[in-house]
Amino acid sequence: ETRNELKLESARIDFWSFCKIIMPKFYKENRTYLREFCEELQRFSEKSDKHFLVINLPPRHGKSLTAQLFTAWLFGCDPTRKVMTASYNEKLSTTFARNVRNMIQTEKLDEHTVYSDIFPLTRVKYGEASAQMWSLDGSNEINYLATSPTSTATGFGASFSFFPSHLVITRRSSRWRSGISFSMIHLGGLISKRSQKP
Repeated sequence: ETRNELKLESARIDFWSFCKIIMPKFYKENRTYLREFCEELQRFSEKSDKHFLVINLPPRHGKSLTAQLFTAWLFGCDPTRKVMTASYNEKLSTTFARNVRNMIQTEKLDEHTVYSDIFPLTRVKYGEASAQMWSLDGSNEINYLATSPTSTATGFGASFSFFPSHLVITRRSSRWRSGISFSMIHLGGLISKRSQKP
């Protein structure tokens, strides 16, 4: 029991540990590129002074899966965060958001570790769990928005934005970044985060 608690505590503060405990068959120690990817995501979210992170990996190497896990982990660490998924295709961004929502809502059925074992206080708000836009318990604002050029992101100031079709993560996203989105489409990925004021 103590050993399991230590694993859970490690997953709360270390993203790679979180991935290994949630999906141990995919996140293995011998897959060093995945470990480096996870460590870079955590470094970017906590210590980097950069505003953009571009992920460039071949197809089927876990870019989207890792970004979804990262989003769920971010919410566990801080449920006040706001995340936006933006894609040229609304179906893609909504699928991304749905997968994160479903991960948080996963019910424990056996001995396998689920999200609520690690972050028991992070829950999707009842009645606000549409795939495209949802909130977390205790929040007075929308925490997750999936959007596209045919939709809107006006007024939604995200802490992190994910562009999954080409995976770019950015720090600040108060408006739709169509120029970035379409110019980065072949790069593999972009993530952004909003600047933190002192």
